[in-house]
Amino acid sequence: SVTGCTAFTTDVGVDDEVGSNGSVIFQVWVDGTKQYDSGLMTGATATKTATLTLSGNTELRLVITDGGTNGINSDHGDWAAAKITCGS
Repeated sequence: SVTGCTAFTTDVGVDDEVGSNGSVIFQVWVDGTKQYDSGLMTGATATKTATLTLSGNTELRLVITDGGTNGINSDHGDWAAAKITCGS
């Protein structure tokens, strides 16, 4: 539950260990609604930052989908420096 929390932030990307391989899509869902979609990312894609407001919400769900371009073998997705801010 993220009740009482105000923000979520994270950096997303494909792990460096797979080189330019891998193909994933990062999604963040808040109370059943998709609030962030990274678009297709590969090992060659620069890290992206997601920042979302959580005020008044109760559920946070982090999802990584298969990008569909090369199977799942190198789909090593990272949620880096993930942070939920709660309280006053």
